[in-house]
Amino acid sequence: MASVPNGNGHSASMPDKQEPMAIIGMATRFPQEATNTEKLWEFLLKGRSAHTAFSEWQPVFPKKLPTQSSCGDRINPDGHYHPDPEHGGTFAVKGGHFLSEDPAYFDAPFFGITKTEVLSLDPQQRVIMENVYQALENAGLPITKVTGTNTSVYVSGFNHDHLATLNSDPETTLKYKPTGTTNSLLSNRVSWFFDFKAPSLTLDTACSSSMVALHLACQSLRCGESEMSVVSGVTMISFPTDITSMGHHGFLSQEGRCFSFDHRADGYARGEGVGTVIVKRLSDALRDGDTIRAVIRGTGVNQDGRTAGISLPSSAAQESLMRTVYASAGLDFNDTMMVEAHGTGTAAGDPIEASAIARTFASRSKDIPLFVGAIKSGIGHLEGGAGIAGIIKSVLVLESGIIPPNVNFEKANPKIPVEKWNLQFPLVNTPWPTPGLRRISVNSFGVGGTNGHTVLDDAYNYLTSRNLTGAHNTNHNTPTAEQIRDTAAKVDGAIALDAEMDALANGHSNGTSNGETTNGATANGETTNGETTNGETTNGETTN
Repeated sequence: MASVPNGNGHSASMPDKQEPMAIIGMATRFPQEATNTEKLWEFLLKGRSAHTAFSEWQPVFPKKLPTQSSCGDRINPDGHYHPDPEHGGTFAVKGGHFLSEDPAYFDAPFFGITKTEVLSLDPQQRVIMENVYQALENAGLPITKVTGTNTSVYVSGFNHDHLATLNSDPETTLKYKPTGTTNSLLSNRVSWFFDFKAPSLTLDTACSSSMVALHLACQSLRCGESEMSVVSGVTMISFPTDITSMGHHGFLSQEGRCFSFDHRADGYARGEGVGTVIVKRLSDALRDGDTIRAVIRGTGVNQDGRTAGISLPSSAAQESLMRTVYASAGLDFNDTMMVEAHGTGTAAGDPIEASAIARTFASRSKDIPLFVGAIKSGIGHLEGGAGIAGIIKSVLVLESGIIPPNVNFEKANPKIPVEKWNLQFPLVNTPWPTPGLRRISVNSFGVGGTNGHTVLDDAYNYLTSRNLTGAHNTNHNTPTAEQIRDTAAKVDGAIALDAEMDALANGHSNGTSNGETTNGATANGETTNGETTNGETTNGETTN
């Protein structure tokens, strides 16, 4: 963690057209080894894919406790796979992107959930509760400090696999099924546990849900109905019917991989995971001494209206939204060097999105191409968590000054003329191309036509340009290509470009870990009072 002092010699910029927001904490649990934010960054730098064949899907399950349910046996490919995508009642998808940790390993008593109630509890509710706790911990906010506050909760989630699993056994009656499987409880249970008093909503705009959630959180903060906001997105996969129906509709890649913007794009690959960001008004975050992970300059939401088909996206609507967000915030397209795209890997959707991006940023200087990233190529499409995954990746890019590669990319979709449109899909770890401000646009769209867009600035350059004092994690000295290669070579151990890079993905601790002292140790999955906090025990109590 570093701080920006006053009197830094930078001239103050023009006043912002709208009040900026600050991301002050983050937490993730993404597929395979990307089990937290630090490991996600290592995963991205290595250019890894979390794809797993159904036959190899073996989540880690250390120990079943009496208060835990097994969440079913997940999906048995032998009973559901058939190579013919038209074959009734089966799917032709070979795999996806799945968590390495079994959500049944859940500390129900810690979250005030009885052993009877937990039998019905959706895995999505389980991982949301844990993830929000970790995000607050990452922000250095103990439970005692946030309990009873006007904190809003916006959660995106539209998967009903657990309900389908329970309904498949009509002879079993579970008392708490209504509260265990209702999606409104994805947000409401968080508010209940932490005693949050501001709005608590679960959103479903399909794949843009978590981007829309972030937009509504910023609106809630801006109008004063909340003082802090928790924004989460989640998807957990445990039942075959959605895979079957999506496959028959033509949404899914038979390979189970996202070939984002690639010539092989044949549909998206499902992924599961959860991500959370903690958001405040920037002025409040600076007042409270929070670490500014990134500055939210603008957000927006719109709708396609009528297109040729309800699931066909609109390039014009996406372009209109991006232009509106930039105009509303008074931002210059020339300052944007990267777009973190939705990038589902569909033959139709990718060119539509790429053309919208190209037209929107056509006024940029042609000297530097616009980098277009797609985290889905590595971790799959997290559906309810897709937008927040793009946000969290973008924050890590802004802090590090490194643009990680897209994976599963050979050459561009033939309908995407990259040179004409001045686009570049990164294939290696690449230094941020310009000195000074780092800005990323994050794009998202839903199958029903609801689009979301967010613009992020790096904390260091935003603060220094306005002579503001604040803590941040930004490595403002952009690493060279040689330093990046050295870092990539060391990434299996520890990521270290310099002292600031060591703290890159860990956020900061203000000496507390949700009510527990840290004795100088980190509070983000490391040690608390000498005991581990990441799925083990703290003072004899399981915490995760």
